[in-house]
Amino acid sequence: MKVLRLSTSSESEGSTPPELRARAVAERAIAEASGEPVETVVKFIWPDPRLPGLVERWLKEHEPDAVLIKVASYTVCKTSVALRLAPRHRRVARAVERIGATRLVAFGLPRVPGWGLVQRGLRRTVGVSGFFEPADVARTIEETMRCVLQRERVALVVRAPTRPPYVTEDGGRSEAVKRWQELFDTLAATCRALHVTYLAEDAAWTDEQILATRAPDQAHWGDLGHRVYGEAEGQALLDAWRETFAPAR
Repeated sequence: MKVLRLSTSSESEGSTPPELRARAVAERAIAEASGEPVETVVKFIWPDPRLPGLVERWLKEHEPDAVLIKVASYTVCKTSVALRLAPRHRRVARAVERIGATRLVAFGLPRVPGWGLVQRGLRRTVGVSGFFEPADVARTIEETMRCVLQRERVALVVRAPTRPPYVTEDGGRSEAVKRWQELFDTLAATCRALHVTYLAEDAAWTDEQILATRAPDQAHWGDLGHRVYGEAEGQALLDAWRETFAPAR
């Protein structure tokens, strides 16, 4: 069984050993349950308009039996002043982004009394934007799903974006959750319409439960996250593969 894993930075970031990461966990779960050897091809994706074409090329190149599409909430939930400025003031936006990434600003200023008030004021005055709008990501992922579904006997599973507990109130949490919910709901409706498995076991979790699966940066998976999500992905891929390749009745 060959799996094409269209993935995010959780695939590579963090200190979890390769043999304990979600990909390896899913491979073992599938192999143990099916008795089939499993090969995984990993491709990192960014949901811009080029994605469906790239996936079409990867499908032809690798001829997978199953595809897992992982959708990252970061693409719509991470908003900033720099992203707002970028379309018209690229140099200023880059400067703001560089300053924001310095150790003083990233780790020092949040501890200064009143910095949160200043940060919220800047966000309100200048405005913020995300990398993409939820509707645009949902459209791109749907087009990508349809590329997969057009091919005969290829199983498909979509991992839902996770609510972003790493976004604080000062960083625009309420708006981030709203944007996540829009993306989550739109993708859920698309998967229902196309009869595609939508993995969203963490949708009802509390922020504390989500953070327990994360690395110290609160965004990428830690050891527990790789195990929990990997087991769920392995079972979902196996079920979808069995259904796709089941003899016609």
